[in-house]
Amino acid sequence: MKRVNEQGNAVVEFIGVAIALLVPIAFVSSAVLTVAQSYLAADVAARAASRAYVTAESEKSAKHAVKVLVRQSLGDLNSLENNFSVQIACRSSPCLESGNYVSVIVTNKVPLNLPKFLGSHSVVVTGKHTSVVDELRSP
Repeated sequence: MKRVNEQGNAVVEFIGVAIALLVPIAFVSSAVLTVAQSYLAADVAARAASRAYVTAESEKSAKHAVKVLVRQSLGDLNSLENNFSVQIACRSSPCLESGNYVSVIVTNKVPLNLPKFLGSHSVVVTGKHTSVVDELRSP
């Protein structure tokens, strides 16, 4: 029986297997990092917005501050898409009453960076933060 020279075949097989494994891993890790970044952005935006709300002078200026800070926070962390929403919830009315709890919920729909043949995928991330209106707040 003749021996076939297989010198160098292991390298070719290794490169083939490495490419077959590394390409999907790169897509998945990119999607995971995008979701993590968007979650962080939503969380930071909710925290900044709730703090701004409870320190505002009036309801009108509080709502304006929330809009500005959510856009700024999401923009700073490269997550500013037009797919976000903001909800403000208060334990009692009026919201800026001393001792009241104000929750801000920021929801962001994040498109995943996956190939088109896998379809269009997106994930919804939510950040929520609750702040207390200062007890010694002057009316």
